[in-house]
Amino acid sequence: MLKKLTTKVLPVLLFATLIPSAVFASSNEVSSKDAVKAALFQVVLDQKENNYSKWKDLIVSASEPVLVYDISGEKHSYIVNLKASGREVGFVEVSYYKDDNPILSFGYSSNRMADQEKSELRNKVKQMGKQVATEKVIINGPAKFALKKEFSDGSAEIIESKEVAELTKEQNQRIKKKERKENKEGKKFWKNIDDVTSEIGTTSDGVTDNPGAYESGYSSTNSKFWDGVGDANQYTNSLWTGASGCAPTSGYNLMFYWHYQKGFSGLLKNSSGYVDKDDSVLLMRQKMGTDNAGNTSVSAKASGLRAYAVARGYKSSSSTLTTSPSWNTVKSHMSSAPSLLDFFDQSFYCGSSSCGHTVVGVGYTEYFYNGSSSGHQYMIVHDNWGNTPENVYVAYGRNYTSMNSLLYSM
Repeated sequence: MLKKLTTKVLPVLLFATLIPSAVFASSNEVSSKDAVKAALFQVVLDQKENNYSKWKDLIVSASEPVLVYDISGEKHSYIVNLKASGREVGFVEVSYYKDDNPILSFGYSSNRMADQEKSELRNKVKQMGKQVATEKVIINGPAKFALKKEFSDGSAEIIESKEVAELTKEQNQRIKKKERKENKEGKKFWKNIDDVTSEIGTTSDGVTDNPGAYESGYSSTNSKFWDGVGDANQYTNSLWTGASGCAPTSGYNLMFYWHYQKGFSGLLKNSSGYVDKDDSVLLMRQKMGTDNAGNTSVSAKASGLRAYAVARGYKSSSSTLTTSPSWNTVKSHMSSAPSLLDFFDQSFYCGSSSCGHTVVGVGYTEYFYNGSSSGHQYMIVHDNWGNTPENVYVAYGRNYTSMNSLLYSM
């Protein structure tokens, strides 16, 4: 059982100065103060119930939440960045609406869209001299964020660490979102957070006098993690045009695991017998049919992985693609081996209503409450986009419209 939150665990999380401009939102909206509460709840839940938590024994402090928007122009989530002893120790992404389960994604390593990163991204603007009308942090995929600058003429730029996407006035259009449905499960989760963290932001100890709502019902996590999976980010090279692409880069990361962890030691070697990352990524791009914009069709990923293995001398491999997999299927795939995961959403800024992002699933974690893990289910992924390779925890069933799971084995 979880014990009472104590100042020994979280002393620096509890000061009102963490939330200097807290705005209390309507009944379905999450304020910046609410976002900090949810993030701290997640930190302590993970500290106490996850034996693999990298927050264990840390005194973690929260920064002012960063507001995130989607392509519809609606508020989407908050990024709550975390520090311990002056160093970055990750982030928690909290939904903006209480009709959603609170935690959309989290990670243990780097902060996301903090002031320094936003400053670096501003230097990548291409359309110098144009009058900037608005600047916003936007969601560009599960746990994938960017800076959006809209100009007075209606055009815009989506600025990420690896590239800048330019949108014309015609391309920079809002996409109407589906009507939001009531999520009773999400509201129960929020009620649990509110009961436990009601005094965070005051001068008291940050917990209620009776934290029974926190202690009651929670039990240990169920987790699986595959060590040794590649964690390469997308990059540019003279062997191809544009970025390497999310699917080929994820495919390379998958082959990295089979090469080094499972003994298929020819998978990453070029024709001269040397391990060659650039040559391997190029071959993966070719076998998957990736275009110069980095796009790969869903149907080509499974066949591309098999064709890649054949080209490197391994004729026997298999792949199973499941569209819209249940949580049990996701767990089953990642209990067997690392998997490729595709996420799709109309609110991603990538030029198409059917666009998506491919990552490697390296495991899963689920926290149980009253015997159920619903609302507490997370896929552990190697994202391949950003400055720092790291494991990111993406909530199952949220922050995307649909997904695929591709299990590959040799």
